[in-house]
Amino acid sequence: MRPTRRHALLGLFAVGAAPSARAQSFPTRPLTLIVPFPGGGSTDVMNRTLADKLKEQLGQPVVLDFKPGAGGNIGAEVAARAAPDGYTLVFISMPQIISRSMYPKLGYDLLKDFEAVGTFLETAPVLIVNPSLNVKSVRELVAAAKAQPGKIEYGTGGNGTSAHLLGELFKCDTGTDLLHVPYKGAAQAVVDLIGGRVKVMFETPASIVGHVKSGAVVALAVMGPKRLAALPDVPTIAEAGFAGLELVQFATLMTPAGAPKTTIDTLAAALAKVVAMPDVRERWATIGAEPVSMTPAASMARIAAEAKRLGEIVAAANIKPD
Repeated sequence: MRPTRRHALLGLFAVGAAPSARAQSFPTRPLTLIVPFPGGGSTDVMNRTLADKLKEQLGQPVVLDFKPGAGGNIGAEVAARAAPDGYTLVFISMPQIISRSMYPKLGYDLLKDFEAVGTFLETAPVLIVNPSLNVKSVRELVAAAKAQPGKIEYGTGGNGTSAHLLGELFKCDTGTDLLHVPYKGAAQAVVDLIGGRVKVMFETPASIVGHVKSGAVVALAVMGPKRLAALPDVPTIAEAGFAGLELVQFATLMTPAGAPKTTIDTLAAALAKVVAMPDVRERWATIGAEPVSMTPAASMARIAAEAKRLGEIVAAANIKPD
């Protein structure tokens, strides 16, 4: 082959390969997934599974960076200040959505400073009571609360938590007056519920399924649209006769606003593949969580709608941070 022809063919090959090279340009180095909550528990299970599986899809390590504090706001603020190149991801869930209405001066704006990669997981709290309350249904709990206004306590992990907002929504919709008892974390509240020091809680399945099965607490309803595989005999709140009281917690993978669309698309495609994996679905089911797959646009719309809804509850109940 004469040099001129050989060079021409090599040039054509290079031109043909260029789009493929560009498509492979992200990611070329490790990514960081900021988790704004302490390690351990169900949050740990979610994020470690997510990081491991994203590594398989993206071909680069995904390093977990735990930055807890201020109800998830410290980690979110750190993420908001990161370079908008898609290499910094952040786990966003209900606390940050609620914070948007509770804190007048946050160091970030959830709807302006981030772009969604996708909502990937849902979990619905369970309404549980201490057996000493002697109620077996939501209607019986409502009747007991109306007979003893302000006397029946419900425990939460603190002011402004999703459980607190759910309790206030429950009070408003049922016309009852439960006494809110905030703790510094839900774990101690569960201990006191079992001990009878508080009588009612709205708590995530991961924390209470074992206690329900042992009889230490009684589950009255799942506060979402579906029954839980782990508690198949427990009705949904709508089945219990109180439609409209659902509050489904969900988790969204986000990245600082301004990342290239092609980068967002690459991340979203990888996340969708992770969510569809049977072993991921099985592992998350052990903590009472259900994988979902939502596009970036649908995820942002859902966050905006939920921020509006929860903001109205915060305002109506005059909820203030601790």
